[in-house]
Amino acid sequence: MGLHDALDGLITFRELQHASWKKRPTPEVPDLTSAIESLSKLCRKRDWTTTDPLGIGGLLFDACRLSQLTGGDADQELLEQLTDASEKSLRAFLASRSLRRSSSQRLAFRELGLAIGLMAAPTIIDWARGTRDQYRSLADQLVDAWLPLAHSPDELWHCGKRIEISMM
Repeated sequence: MGLHDALDGLITFRELQHASWKKRPTPEVPDLTSAIESLSKLCRKRDWTTTDPLGIGGLLFDACRLSQLTGGDADQELLEQLTDASEKSLRAFLASRSLRRSSSQRLAFRELGLAIGLMAAPTIIDWARGTRDQYRSLADQLVDAWLPLAHSPDELWHCGKRIEISMM
């Protein structure tokens, strides 16, 4: 199991349960309460910090998703943990100066995952205070750094082997 898999599952199940509550209960809609409780236990007292840019983007995106749910104190507490971990993680990642390395020493999908999370950050209540432009600027810089390479025949964007998929 990855570092954030239980968190992703918990928030996804919470979203599904929230969506099902908006509609009338039907026999086809499963009760996710026990799955949510199980995943909640896995998420308790966890340190969500990471220096992986894709992981940071995932934390921000999960925090965004959680902030849109109308939950109780447990959701608010988890949201605070995620925003705190996201801030610490982002500071540690930026302090590592890995963005100063050449593109051949970095991974586009990880940094673009961070950009996606940074785009979601302004919807999180605690992060919207004066930091919106800073995070949007970093997201734009990441996209601008990788976009030109996506249109060039660069080995960073190709896996070296051609894989053919045949339909049976």
